[in-house]
Amino acid sequence: GGGHQFTAFVAPAEEAGGLEDLGRRVERPLRLVEREALLELLHESVGGQTFTLGELFREGRRELARRVLEQTLARYRETARGLYQSTRETMAYLHRIDVPLPRVFTALAEAILGEELVRGLERGGLGPLPPELGELVVQARELGVRLDSPDLRRALEAALEEAVAGLEGNPAAAERARQVLDLAEALGVELDLWHSQNLLYRLMRRGGPLPADAAELARRLHLEKQNRPPKNGP
Repeated sequence: GGGHQFTAFVAPAEEAGGLEDLGRRVERPLRLVEREALLELLHESVGGQTFTLGELFREGRRELARRVLEQTLARYRETARGLYQSTRETMAYLHRIDVPLPRVFTALAEAILGEELVRGLERGGLGPLPPELGELVVQARELGVRLDSPDLRRALEAALEEAVAGLEGNPAAAERARQVLDLAEALGVELDLWHSQNLLYRLMRRGGPLPADAAELARRLHLEKQNRPPKNGP
């Protein structure tokens, strides 16, 4: 059906007829959102029992709803991103001359910039962070937008933990961890370092091959001495 209405037709294969060109036949009622015509066509072609969304098991309902929501949000994201890009320079100018920005725009900027930062943090494995993340920070500053959402904080913490966990024999991981900490500082986001502290503490106690700048990373994670475990954990 259209919108949020779902109907499934289920019948044994030998009882369903005329399915070879079903895709072609349903194209017109789908395009014109003719629900009744579509249901009649499916009933004639497939027959069998019909099931609605409410009759699915809970896991099935949630999975189907997640897919529909992702498709809908993807369309809205592109529209929102285009609106943000088309108005960003004007809004940055207004911020420079101390004119309060509309709340609807700051909310849009927070959502777009925050989402782009999260996506960037999830890319690259243990290599350097994408350089465009720095540009996103610059945009946030130009607009006077503060990016400190829970999703972004979790993404920063996860990226830091992943980098620390990959330190043994991997100099690039130490650089990535440093970049994540620099990014968090530039954004003014205070991270929960406890998991990363414990990861690095165990690596240092184990005595494996760590990058030369692991000591500097330990200092930034407040592990100044190799035999000093984190204090703020549970």
